[in-house]
Amino acid sequence: MRLALSLAIGAILFFIFFILLPAWHMQGQITPFSTSQVNQLELTTGWAYRWGDSPRNSSNILSWLGDSPKEESNWLPQPILNQPFLVRDDHFIWLAVSMPDITAPYDALYLPGIDQLFEAYVQGEKIYTYGSLDQLENRRFLGWSWHLLPLRQEWSGKTLFLRIYSEDETIGLIGNPLLVNESTLRLTLLKNDLFATFCFLFFVLTGILSIISYILERKLSEHLYFGLFSIVMGLYTLTQTKIKLILLPLPLFWTYLDLLSLYSLPLWLVAFFSSLFKTKQESLLRYLWLIDGIFFIGTVAADQLSLYPLIKTVTYFNYLELVNIAILLWIVGQEIRQKSQTARLLAFGFCLFITAALLDVFGSINIRLLPFKVLHVGMLILIVTFIILLM
Repeated sequence: MRLALSLAIGAILFFIFFILLPAWHMQGQITPFSTSQVNQLELTTGWAYRWGDSPRNSSNILSWLGDSPKEESNWLPQPILNQPFLVRDDHFIWLAVSMPDITAPYDALYLPGIDQLFEAYVQGEKIYTYGSLDQLENRRFLGWSWHLLPLRQEWSGKTLFLRIYSEDETIGLIGNPLLVNESTLRLTLLKNDLFATFCFLFFVLTGILSIISYILERKLSEHLYFGLFSIVMGLYTLTQTKIKLILLPLPLFWTYLDLLSLYSLPLWLVAFFSSLFKTKQESLLRYLWLIDGIFFIGTVAADQLSLYPLIKTVTYFNYLELVNIAILLWIVGQEIRQKSQTARLLAFGFCLFITAALLDVFGSINIRLLPFKVLHVGMLILIVTFIILLM
């Protein structure tokens, strides 16, 4: 067991320092990809927006498709492109931009994300659709996704219109649009998600082995809870990649898997702590586990009964997660006071994981303290820490 663990840790360190580190600088660019990775051209200036939805003329054609956004007062310039708007009562917004020269190797427009449903038009022709916008009963959330819009050279200088609808709190573009080469882009997405994919496989395999060990060797319950936590962590890690949509183009499935795996992580983490530390705070952990369970079941039930969408519960989960972290850190601190070596090692891995998560949160709001993302590294450190504790 110790030899296997040493080899596993050695393989992880080799992967990080000889494969991951040379590629980390790619994640620190303003755009998702560096110039050496993919032929790209940012399309971040010249955008305009207009609230509401276009009426249709006598030919049943959307009237705003004939507008010249730069010349009409109804269209306003959009100063900050990569941040969506707060949605208004009509839930519709139109965006427009004049296309630059479309020459080889560019053959697609990459949109990192859009809240939520949209149609794209050039010269009155619908070139892309994501969801049904015309009938109210058909406007259903289809999941979070990135998009590739096909481009033609004859569209150079023409106006691209985006007709967008959202039931969420925000509406519009998420991230900077890029003119790219489609085949090169897909290869780049695979390369960028290599480490996350490795973590996914490692977490799931480790979890499965831990559960098998619990069943066959009659290990303590913490082996079961760790196994479940590791598998769920692996699934959540996979949902954070972009290549998932290349492997299985089902955005709604991945969105639900993302949220359900995230919401179930505290359940198995609290259960693991409770079984690891037989302390006076065990009753507190049981109450915390019960609250996490009620939240998980309640949010799923409310979504399935069409009472409250699951995607709107993320903010509430974040508050609950802060409570979980505070209580777990307090319990670890109490154990450290009792001079527990287990608690000290757990505090080391847990704090590094939280630090990594916070660094990525700051980066997501443009407070970039490191030129690369470290959340998956924090996850890996936490899982390895748990493995060492169970040896």
